[in-house]
Amino acid sequence: MAYWLGSRSYRSATDEYRRTRTQLRRQRDRISPEAARAIREGLAQLKAHLLAAAPPDQVRAARDQLHALAYACLEDPRRHRLKDAAEMAFSALVAVLALRIFFATPMQVPTASMQPTLYGVTLENLLGRPDGEIPGGWQRWVDRLVWGRTYYHLRAATPGRLRAAEPPQPVTTGWGNLLRLRRQRFQVGETWYTITLPRVELPPVEGLPAEWLFLYHAGIQPEHDYQAGEDLIKLAITTGDHLLIDRLTVNFRRPRRGEIVVFRASDIPRLRENAFYLKRLVAFGGETVQIGDDRHVRVNGRRLDAQTPRFEAIYSFRGPPRDGEYSGHIHDGHARRLRLKPGTLAPEFPDARTVHTVAPQCVFVLGDNTVSSYDSRKFGDLPQAAIVGRLFAVYWPVSPRFGFAVR
Repeated sequence: MAYWLGSRSYRSATDEYRRTRTQLRRQRDRISPEAARAIREGLAQLKAHLLAAAPPDQVRAARDQLHALAYACLEDPRRHRLKDAAEMAFSALVAVLALRIFFATPMQVPTASMQPTLYGVTLENLLGRPDGEIPGGWQRWVDRLVWGRTYYHLRAATPGRLRAAEPPQPVTTGWGNLLRLRRQRFQVGETWYTITLPRVELPPVEGLPAEWLFLYHAGIQPEHDYQAGEDLIKLAITTGDHLLIDRLTVNFRRPRRGEIVVFRASDIPRLRENAFYLKRLVAFGGETVQIGDDRHVRVNGRRLDAQTPRFEAIYSFRGPPRDGEYSGHIHDGHARRLRLKPGTLAPEFPDARTVHTVAPQCVFVLGDNTVSSYDSRKFGDLPQAAIVGRLFAVYWPVSPRFGFAVR
């Protein structure tokens, strides 16, 4: 030990001995018996010199002799570090792509149609709230990284009223295109303001143009005279749930009633969007569907209720239908009572007497947020071949829906 600690020659010889011994064990099936025997003899000679605490020059000579043998007969992994690193990176990339394509694909909830089971991007107006202070420093980063909550705070630069607004425009460069950001421009007084936001689905307001919708929900008042330094916008926007989609089991078994499935919107004639939707599967081809006045669906005349597997939460409602809450399922007659324009929510189901037969090789799907969901009540049957997966887990942000328990 003293020789090893005090002599660099002994330490390098020990390292050479261990490295060569390891490589011999790994490659002995790829070299000739004569070469393996010569290397073992070199190892034994170097080991004897080390144990006998031979003079440093003898140790170095034995080390160099062993190194020459190993270099001639064994493949030194250090010779191909770049090649090995490239192969490892390529293998990792293939594994990730295979996992993403065939097993578990990441996806962000695009809309609010599955609330409160799954949430899309949500906007919370903090103006005038006693608890509406925006945190700073590390707390703000924790909120963003853990809870998916981002804050926006904009003050008036010059006095005046809201004078103009432009329609939201997609950001088409860099990260903006990848994250599907939207840019909204508006004018207060003599100053134009620009705010960049994630794509958020806001409840429509009858008679309000699209360019004013975000400003309305952000709390900007058209008739208010803003003073310089006064808050214009004070928002907290929480990202939509990020999911893992199981793309494997749908290839080996039929989707089950009540499962949340993912499908291609491009396969629906009335949508034709390059996007994916999530809905709850309610009925299969050949089955009949009816939505009763009691807000319960009937499949082949059998009423679905809170005892039906995977529908326990859907039919746990109390009180009138509300946006963003479990309210059962409503037809267009309910929509008229909610003062919605007739035919906008459920044109395929004008009343409780309507019985719809699902076409062969198709399924019938509904959103959990029945007051605000674009589903089979409007676009009709969904080709079963359009289903690409089912909900597996919520992996971000941390919320009551985090994990594998979402149903």
